[in-house]
Amino acid sequence: MSRHFLPVGAAALLVSCSSLQVPGPGTVGAPSHEARQIIRQSAAQHGDAWKNYRQVEVGYTSEWSVIAERLQPVLTDSGFRKSSEETYQPKTGSVRQVHSGSRGTKTVDRSRPEVRVRFNCTASTNREVLDPAALVADA
Repeated sequence: MSRHFLPVGAAALLVSCSSLQVPGPGTVGAPSHEARQIIRQSAAQHGDAWKNYRQVEVGYTSEWSVIAERLQPVLTDSGFRKSSEETYQPKTGSVRQVHSGSRGTKTVDRSRPEVRVRFNCTASTNREVLDPAALVADA
């Protein structure tokens, strides 16, 4: 197994071009029909490799900018998200993220429509925690 670590900018580009499920029509931030068509055509021209993978593992490590932490503290969750090991299973749409930071470990398991979040092995049922974790996993 080979492992690749991407700088945050490259990771953002990769995420923006992925073919994981996206919010449905009418959802704020959902891509237009034209944008979806462009992505589908591009994927088809390149063999739609993403859907052929059984499992994709990615690792990130970085620092959050002060402005990101101030504007989106719930999304950045910087006390737990300084580095991350993530596993994607494109055929099932499942995502597992293990984030680490100064406050410990945050684990997110996402398989639509469910999301499970644990902080230092303690499960959270707080929607203000679960909803942003689902958003990040879906991205």
